[in-house]
Amino acid sequence: MTVLQSRRPRRIATQAEEAAAVSTTTDVTPANQQFHPSAAKCWAYVTVAAGTPTLVASYNITSITDTGVGILTITIATDFASANWASFGTIELAGSTVSCVVSGGTKAAGSIALLAINVAGSAADPASWNFAGFGVQ
Repeated sequence: MTVLQSRRPRRIATQAEEAAAVSTTTDVTPANQQFHPSAAKCWAYVTVAAGTPTLVASYNITSITDTGVGILTITIATDFASANWASFGTIELAGSTVSCVVSGGTKAAGSIALLAINVAGSAADPASWNFAGFGVQ
């Protein structure tokens, strides 16, 4: 880097520029990084003890609700622009293979229901849930 390059005035990306993700000349601040399409817009780590889920750590999550055996509903603080966002969920359950799926028709701009299913095809409470959401807010 030359001396002239190091003295150039910094230009901070706006929220719109960060969301567009096309500039190679603007700088990003921690407050604006979250608007980039590659950034997780929300995430949660939830443990389950005796059938009761507890929100242990999260970002942009308002609340969780135990909607039934093996069903966890997550409410997002700042909604996505639409229901067209990517959701990822995994679970941990000792001694058993379990899948985590988005429960049919329950993903919205501001919430999602996750469903844990065991190998027999039955809903089952896991030891913990891991969740993240990506998209435009």
